[in-house]
Amino acid sequence: PMKKLIAIVLAALMLCAMTACTENEGTPTTTTPTKVEGYTFTFQGLDLVPGADFDAAALSIVESFENPNCAGEGKFITYLHDGMELTVNTNGDKTVVYSVFITDPNLATNEGLHLGDDLAAVTAAYGEATSEDDGLLTYVKNKTHLVIQLENELVTAIEFRLA
Repeated sequence: PMKKLIAIVLAALMLCAMTACTENEGTPTTTTPTKVEGYTFTFQGLDLVPGADFDAAALSIVESFENPNCAGEGKFITYLHDGMELTVNTNGDKTVVYSVFITDPNLATNEGLHLGDDLAAVTAAYGEATSEDDGLLTYVKNKTHLVIQLENELVTAIEFRLA
């Protein structure tokens, strides 16, 4: 199942890379801060909410790479840090959090969930999932999704993403 999630993510990135992407020309951008209510991951004192504004200067980054947004709305930038991967969508002067993927079992969600925790810990932290499909539990709060992958009833992946 972890391999399945990684394969899905890589396939999506490859599809975007292989698709002819165009810039969204003539679209006005805004710098009005976006306040988003949804699933939040706090890292280095910074609340990361999918759909909310993001300032890269506020976070210590190990490395990053860019991919075009095939919907023609700016580009995706993925920031790698020990323990997590943060992907943002940049369009003009506006940069918003797209997804946060936890990669370190020492990092916990704001509700205390870690990689390696069992299904009972997931249920205690988040209740019943909005949907479940082949070991992927999806929780929906406003326009954010929390996706938790289980293998043998243990958490193997945690991702916060924009719906």
